[in-house]
Amino acid sequence: MFAGLQYSCTVAAKPTRESPVVRGGLFPEAANILIAVEDSIENNWGPVISVHVVVAKAGESDERALKRVCVDAHIPNPKMRVTTLGRLLDAGFSVELDTSDGQPDSHHNVVFALPPDLEQAQAFVQCFDDPIPNPAKE
Repeated sequence: MFAGLQYSCTVAAKPTRESPVVRGGLFPEAANILIAVEDSIENNWGPVISVHVVVAKAGESDERALKRVCVDAHIPNPKMRVTTLGRLLDAGFSVELDTSDGQPDSHHNVVFALPPDLEQAQAFVQCFDDPIPNPAKE
């Protein structure tokens, strides 16, 4: 558990449905998420938005795992939002590992259906809890 939220960074070889998923920033507006997905399409990355999945290493606390991922990912935002992999999957999204271009092993893409629309963007936003401080900035 971290930042007063009920998440657990289960030690596993790969993410589980319970694995926390973080995205830097507040992103309160679904329209901004839709713009980000459309930008990804224009950049030939596909209909995706970037997130980081937290998986604890052996002997690592949940708090330490979260901070490690945020530091390794260079999340610049002072606040971030958290969900679980299961919530994203239950909302109909697929989540794919993407370590291209030197991305850390926590980096994943949430895949939107084509064409992306405001309804999908709103579903994405609703998966996440309220913003919390980015532990990499503490």
